[in-house]
Amino acid sequence: VLTVTLNESEIVERDGADLHPRLKGVILGERKGVPKEQASIEVIRVDPRSLAARYGIQPKDRIVGVGRYRIRTLENLIQALPGPRRSLPLTVRRDNEQFLVFIR
Repeated sequence: VLTVTLNESEIVERDGADLHPRLKGVILGERKGVPKEQASIEVIRVDPRSLAARYGIQPKDRIVGVGRYRIRTLENLIQALPGPRRSLPLTVRRDNEQFLVFIR
């Protein structure tokens, strides 16, 4: 876990590989101090050779759901992640669009 402060906003970063094998090569961040309605998990970095990159995950994407669960915090994400051998259904918000990505 790494904590970074940018523009008076604290971001707690986690290595995706520590959370789920299909998130290897992804660094995720949770911005602290934002209103609950705006909270989500931000994709900070993506290794272009990673499985997530092959499925279209990009830096600045926001993970707002896993399966049928709404995600606002890293704790929510950890609780909602499926087992390590299962595909990873992510609801992603990019710009003004929201879409589903299945990382298999």
